[in-house]
This record gives sequence, C-alpha cells and structure tokens, in this order.
Amino acid sequence: MNPLDQLADITTPQNVSIWPLAWGYWLVLALAILLLAIAIISVVRFKNTRKQKRGTMAALNSLETLDPYFAHKVHVLIKTLFAHYMPHVASKTMHGSEWQSLLLSVYKGNHPSEVVRSISMLQARMYAKPPASLEAALPSKEATADDLQNVVRAQNDVILTAMRDFVDTSFPCKVPSNKHTAVAKTSPPSPAKEVSHV
Repeated sequence: MNPLDQLADITTPQNVSIWPLAWGYWLVLALAILLLAIAIISVVRFKNTRKQKRGTMAALNSLETLDPYFAHKVHVLIKTLFAHYMPHVASKTMHGSEWQSLLLSVYKGNHPSEVVRSISMLQARMYAKPPASLEAALPSKEATADDLQNVVRAQNDVILTAMRDFVDTSFPCKVPSNKHTAVAKTSPPSPAKEVSHV
C-alpha cells in the first residue's frame, strides 16, 4: 500500500472577492467621478460662452460688402454680442461717442487705430440714408458705378477686417458691473494716442 493514497485531495481556496471595496477605493472612485464631472462641465461652459462669438464671426463672414444696410447689420451684430456677454451694460441704447468708448474699452487687440477708423466709418454710415441705387450715389458724372462699388467694397472690407479682429480678441469678456458707468463717461481716445500704442 502506497502512503500517498491515504492523503486527502488538495483543495484550492475560494477566490477572494473584491466586494465590498475598501474605503480607499471608494474615495479614489468618488474623486475620479468628481474630476470627470468637473471636466465635462468646464468643456460645456467653455463651448457655451463662445457660441455667441462663433455665431457673430460667422455672420460677419457672410455679410455682403455691397449691402446697402451693411453698417446697420454690423452694429446689430456687435450690440447683440455686447448684450450677451455684458448684459449689465445698456449697449443697445448707446450710440455716438459713448458707444465708441465702450467698444474701445473692451478691445484687446493690437490694431486700435484701425478699429477707431472702422468705428468712425460705421458711425457715419449708420445714420446715412442708403442710396436707392449705386448710380444715384455717384459723386460725379465721370465716376462709374463700378468705381463706386470698388470704393464701397474696399471700405467695407476694411471695416469687416477690423470688426472680425475686434470680436476675435475682445470676447468673451468679463467687465465688472461698476465699470460701465466709467466707460460711458469717458471720451474716445484720439487716433494719435492710439497710433503710438501700435
């Protein structure tokens, strides 16, 4: 008789279950879920705060430069953008030097002289009656409609370039609610001062 035959079979121990988890694992899991939630909320807020800016940029890019209501449409786009990002500022009722100083106060770009010139051109065109036709707006008999179209297109392209730069560099912006009163009372900077900053 073999002595090994008297031994009992080897029994393997039961597999150790991971449940219930130790408190350290619960803490790590809760921290991971919290970080994931914060990341998702941050991305959603980032996209939402820039949605209006992207829409304004798309609208500026789709504007027709020979549209007789070009200046009005640009003003509406910029004022809508201000109303979204700075609701405490009464930007929809501003005009003239008050509106110009508000625009310049939030501009963060590197071309302030171009923005000043574009804002001035927009202000002048905003209250001018659009011509019934381009021929009616010709300054002299020698000028042709094509000449006028080219001048208007070139000026509007300059305005569009400056306004795209303005929107791209200035928004979204955070302005304290007490700043809008100071902005409304300041006079617009002179172009000579602005050129020295460039």
